[in-house]
This record gives sequence, structure tokens and C-alpha cells, in this order.
Amino acid sequence: MQGRWINASKSKTAVVFVHGVLSKQETSWRARSGAYWPELLSKTPAVSEVGVYVFTYRTGFFSRSYRLGDVVDALKEHMRLDGVFKCSSIIFVAHSMGGIVVRKLITESSNDFVDQHISVGLFLVASPSLGSEYANFLRPLAELVGHKQADALRFSQENSWLMDLDKEFKNLQASGRMKLSGKELMEDKFILGNILNKQVVEPFSAGRYFGESYKVPDSDHFTIAAPEDADAVQHRQLIQFIEDLLHDQSKPLQLYLVPGYSTLSSRIVSLLSQTAAGQSATFIEEDPVRLEYGLQRLFTDTKRHLFLIELLDRLVAHEIVSLIINARSYGRMLTRKPIFVFLAEEAQSKLWCELLPPQKAGAIRRYMHVDPNKLVDAVSGKELIAKVEKEWATRPQSSANLL
Repeated sequence: MQGRWINASKSKTAVVFVHGVLSKQETSWRARSGAYWPELLSKTPAVSEVGVYVFTYRTGFFSRSYRLGDVVDALKEHMRLDGVFKCSSIIFVAHSMGGIVVRKLITESSNDFVDQHISVGLFLVASPSLGSEYANFLRPLAELVGHKQADALRFSQENSWLMDLDKEFKNLQASGRMKLSGKELMEDKFILGNILNKQVVEPFSAGRYFGESYKVPDSDHFTIAAPEDADAVQHRQLIQFIEDLLHDQSKPLQLYLVPGYSTLSSRIVSLLSQTAAGQSATFIEEDPVRLEYGLQRLFTDTKRHLFLIELLDRLVAHEIVSLIINARSYGRMLTRKPIFVFLAEEAQSKLWCELLPPQKAGAIRRYMHVDPNKLVDAVSGKELIAKVEKEWATRPQSSANLL
């Protein structure tokens, strides 16, 4: 078991390769042409400053009682000892069971990732997130030799360990507590050609968590993790995935739309995307229930944070203002304070202020208001952005000045 740097990070971003069951780092990522995926990545000019780290663990046929939990512990410890956690962005390239190992690490250590302000990318390669039926067939043999890792890969409602991990990971995704993005690749055929109709990891299990999963043409469970050259589609997709993450991180403005996915939020995105400020922003659409996690993220970096909040009813207004007031309790300093803009008609906002307790009503009055009906004029005339820039310039130091 060991981890090693193919090349160290020069940009505070690391790509970590984690292989699958009954494999190892030297063979899992190597194609018939001799190309070795981690080295292929390290020699790609577009991501030359990104660190590439490869981890290998005990998973031989006679690894016996060496459980997945032991693998997770080993991965975490080697990443700590080798300085991977010093990076602000970590992208995991995980094949087969390696994806399960990484998801377990993320769910177990989510607080550590959040506290250390580490964003995570997950590039899953034919990973059996819900298990594999072929592992069911091998269960008698696994039990005979005491292979605990293979037993955890079974596709079955009785596989409580894997089902619990699936639930924990989906809950973490839904919470919005940490910066987590991903891409999933699926194999095309069985490892012995078309002898059997089913892949080792079927699409429903390999494309579980992220949108736009992709089936790599003519790939099987092993060749999908071993691109022949830099033109291979899975390698090009990995490069694009890394570049997209780096591009989002370089944008200085985090723009939150609350509630997200509404007619008004779509209109805002369309309008602001045409402005210079909008083009430098990462748009994040938040449900009011998840806004508290967004407020926690206010204090995790030095970016600018702008909240555009549509006050739909008194209950939502009450909850949102409470969250904003409580945001100060996190007690972390900002180089630029967050700005909250309430989108409401003037008469409507006055009514809310009358219904809210005095302290919260005063808090609402301290923030800018933009009438949704006048939003087009405000954005196109740069009125909103000008007001926001003025606020940041006037009181840029800390959230303690907000209320």
C-alpha cells in the first residue's frame, strides 16, 4: 500500500487516482499501447500545473479480512502524510470499487473537507455504486477465501453497507454542505466481448449520482480505465472536467439565487449573464431550506458572495432573515462581506416588515431592495451591480458589520 506523486501540484489542485478491486496502480491504468493514464494526464499541457497522485491498496485474491473500511483509512492517511489535503481542490479519478472507497471517504470526512475549504470533484469510471450482479455469482468463492471486499460489492437489498453508503452520499449531495461535482463513465460491453449481454457494472449502477453520464463506446470494465492515448474520449472528458472545475474556481463572484429554479431566477441568470459581472460569476441556485448551508460557505473563501432572494411569503422571509442574523455566529472573517438583495415590490416588503419582529424588520430595511417588475431596468442599466460594488467598497471587512 502506498501513494505517490507522479508530479506535485503547482496550483493547489490535485488529481488522485484510485484503482478497483483485485487490481493495482501499475496495471489498472495501463493500456495495451503502454500508455499509463496518470502519466498521460501529467503530460497534458492544459493541466500541467495540476498535481497527479496515485494510490494503491491491498486488494489481492487473498486480502481476506482487509475490509473496505481499512482501505478508506489507508487512503485518508496516505493523502494526509503526502500533503494531498493541503490542496484547495481534489479531483478523484476512481475506477470500479475505487469509486466506493472514495465516496466512503467523502461521506466520513465531509466535515474535514468543509472546514479545510476543499472542493471535491469525483470522476467515476465504471464504479458499481449500487453493486454488481457478477459479485453475487462470486459470493460463494469470496466466502470460501474470506474476501470481505468482494462481498461488499454485491447488488442486493441485503447489502446494507453499500445501501447505507448510497443513502449517505445522496444526502450529502442534497445538503449542499460541500463543494462537490462529478462525472460518471459507463462501460459498453462485457469483458469477453458479446458473450454475455450484461456489463460487469450495469448503467443503472454506474450512472447513479450526476447528470450526463456517458457510455464509452466499445469499452469493457478494464479498458475503460486505460485510454490508449491522449485522443481517447475518456481522457478528453477528464481534461474537460478538470478545466471546468478550475474555471469555476477562478471566478471571483459567487451569485446565489434563492429560491432556485424559478421563473424569476431563470430570468436573472439570463440578464446577468450579459453583464461583465455576470460573466465573472458562478451561479448557484438554492432552495430556502438549503440556504443555511450556503451561508456557512460564505466564510470558506475570499470570493465575493451576492445573494438575490425572492421573498415569496412571510414564512420564507422570516426563515431567511433568521438565517442571515445567525450567520454572524460562525465568527469567521471575510475579506469581502456578503451582500443580500431582497427581490420584492416595495409595498410587499413593507408588509413583511410589519409582520416580522422589530429586530428582523430592521434587518430587512438595512438591505437593498429591487422590485422584480423593474428588474430588467435595474440589471440592463447596471443599477443593481453598481449598488453592490458600492456596498463592497464601503464596508469590505467583515460580516460583523452587516447587522
